[in-house]
Amino acid sequence: IFHPVQMAIEAFQEQDTKILGVIINRVLEERVDEIKEALDNLPINSGFHSVLPANNILSSPTIREVAEHLNAEILLGEENLDNLATSFQSVAMMLSNYLKNIKDGSVAITPADRVDIIMGAIEANRAKDFPHISGMILTGDFDPPEVVMDMLRGLPTMFPLLSVDTFTYQTSVNVGNIVSTISAGSERKINLAIALFEKYFDLDGFQQQVL
Repeated sequence: IFHPVQMAIEAFQEQDTKILGVIINRVLEERVDEIKEALDNLPINSGFHSVLPANNILSSPTIREVAEHLNAEILLGEENLDNLATSFQSVAMMLSNYLKNIKDGSVAITPADRVDIIMGAIEANRAKDFPHISGMILTGDFDPPEVVMDMLRGLPTMFPLLSVDTFTYQTSVNVGNIVSTISAGSERKINLAIALFEKYFDLDGFQQQVL
């Protein structure tokens, strides 16, 4: 990190450009203090220094964003489209093995005929002290049997259930290209971003440089 930063600082100084400060973001939280100290000890004047940690929530897309990116049909759970997808899991294993590896906040990607996986995930979300998934993507350009859909529609609450035309492998590749954003409606992300900024950004140092 520090060699490119120092090179950039020196390049600006050679052009007689005043450097107001250096901000490094998306740093592992456990390394924030270490990197901040290293910046403060740079042998050249570089203004104020701020180091902002990475945050999994800020980098996680909502299920709404996932659906839009994949051009997916929303079968159920539209009221929960603001759930955050903190990870994606391709599920081609037996239900018992999936339950051993299920991750909280994840989105399961599985063929639409895997009724066992659908039902297992629903029960997992209802269980206490068990990881809860944020949503599920059904692959293969077909829906679960209608009798299963009728039962799911009768549930009081349901995670978003999406359907896509692509098969599981291609869908897993496609979700890897999703880039999360912070929109005007992303209240949770906005509040978190403000809190991180207030905690880690050197506002006093910034004001001393610009006022």
